[in-house]
Formats: sequence, structure tokens, C-alpha cells
Amino acid sequence: MHESLWFTTQSALFQGGGRAWEAAAAYAGPLERLLARRYRWLSREDREDLLQGILIEIKERLAPHHDQERGKFRALLQTVLQRRVSDLLRGRRGEPLSDEVSDQLA
Repeated sequence: MHESLWFTTQSALFQGGGRAWEAAAAYAGPLERLLARRYRWLSREDREDLLQGILIEIKERLAPHHDQERGKFRALLQTVLQRRVSDLLRGRRGEPLSDEVSDQLA
């Protein structure tokens, strides 16, 4: 994403309403390509779910609280994306078997 996209989008995000959602949606294409390139091993459905969640997060939390002094917005998005993928994978870890099932397998 170009820095000019961020500045244009930032002003729209702070205005709220429909323009804020349109501004967050401007990131949909670049994020979708990033997900497809970097996390192609995830199912398409998982990538779509991650994309939607991150777009909501951009509008509600990331854009309003982003501090340019701490780094580029693009770097923040990449970090958030990586963490959301980790959260997804962590949530899929199998739960331990109950004692009853363990006894039946023994």
C-alpha cells in the first residue's frame, strides 16, 4: 500500500459513517493478496474470515489509535495479520481427551 493511500484513508476513517467503512474497505484488495501470497496454505474461507475481521479492526481500533511516530501503518497491519493467523491456529489445537475416552482407548 502506498503511504498516500493511508493518508487519504485516515482522514475518511476519522469522519465515521459510511465513508469510514469505505476507507477501511480500500485495504481489502491489498490484504487479500497478502493473505493469498503469505498464507496460501490456509483455506479460502479462513482467509476471507481473517480479512473481514481485520477490516473491522482497522476501522474500529487500528486507524484511530495508530501513531505514525511508532512506525508505518503497513507494518502494523502485517503484524496484526500475523497475530490473527496465530490466534486462528491456536484455537484449532485439539483439546485433551476426557478421562473416560482415555480409559476406553487404553
